[in-house]
Amino acid sequence: MSELFGAIRSSYPDAVLVCPEDFEYLGTFPKDKLRVFCSLRARRRFGKLLEMGKQFLQCSAIILDLKHAAKSAHTLVHFNFPGIPFLSLLQMWQLSRRHVRLVLTVHDVYPHRWLLPVWLRIIEIKILTALYQAPDALVVHHSSQKETLIRDFGVPADSVTVTSHGVFSLCDRPLPYTRSEEFRVLCFGAIRKNKGIHLAIEAVQRLRAEGLPVTLVIAGAVSQGERLYWGECEALVARAPQGIDVVARFIGEEEVRGLFECSHLVVLPYTDFYSQSGVATMALSSGRPIASTTAGGLGELLGDGKFGFEIGEPTVGALMRAIREATDVGHDRLQAMGAEAFMTLQRDYSWREAAKTQAKLYAAVVDGSAIGSTCTS
Repeated sequence: MSELFGAIRSSYPDAVLVCPEDFEYLGTFPKDKLRVFCSLRARRRFGKLLEMGKQFLQCSAIILDLKHAAKSAHTLVHFNFPGIPFLSLLQMWQLSRRHVRLVLTVHDVYPHRWLLPVWLRIIEIKILTALYQAPDALVVHHSSQKETLIRDFGVPADSVTVTSHGVFSLCDRPLPYTRSEEFRVLCFGAIRKNKGIHLAIEAVQRLRAEGLPVTLVIAGAVSQGERLYWGECEALVARAPQGIDVVARFIGEEEVRGLFECSHLVVLPYTDFYSQSGVATMALSSGRPIASTTAGGLGELLGDGKFGFEIGEPTVGALMRAIREATDVGHDRLQAMGAEAFMTLQRDYSWREAAKTQAKLYAAVVDGSAIGSTCTS
């Protein structure tokens, strides 16, 4: 978010970032270009709900104050991380009545984890439908997201713009690649069931049992509501822990580079997934090939096999085949794949290019022109 806002300011120097008070990059921008609202600090559910309501009120008040103080005839608000869908929908309705133009980035068309029980799922889907239909324009990061919005939520095609997601870059050149007899696989990021971590554990255990010298590192914090799933993963590891290292906590920026540098392949055996993967783009922009399913935007990042290995289906057997394929091509080929991926992502997935696309979208929303083209940057 900080990279995108910094790039947006080159086109819109009067742009203001509205964010929670604990946003880690607050010191990056001039204070007059920032407005902050309360952060979520409560541990219990009721306290969190109260704080979310407070965030809703504070954020809405900040935006309306900015609108009243603005010199321009139009005020546009771009929601990048809207939070709880119901509160975000209320906020958009409130701002729309005040003639504020609205843009929403949809990172996950369907949520990683539903908020309501299954028997109330229809209500949550209706809220999402209203949320996606409320803004003047939507931004998504791959074409399958656009297709899902049109097909499942009735969103007009001309209101959705596709633009690539900028990457969080660890380096300005491919990370050093160290050859070794052991083939090191990395499973990185927030721990959730839909990431298929259990598949990676079983696949590596079976490959090691067959004599393939492969190791696995699992690094990331357990997501809220996923503690039971992680317990199942820990039980799997305990059956055959050799060759599997676990770092089940938040990974600071200073540690991330080392994890990717020590790996030869990053695996993403995702199951239900409807967004672009920040882990995949981080791997590729660091010079590491990936093995992934084609869920969400992962298929596009495989580059028709140039940047990684397709996991045909989210099963242990399919992941084993992908890892075997990676080991068969050898270190020279893997390093070359990573280098090509690095060059492509540096060129096509920069925050500056993404900001240019979004700046054009803002102008189109303000003057009411057609906005639904597919833009790649």
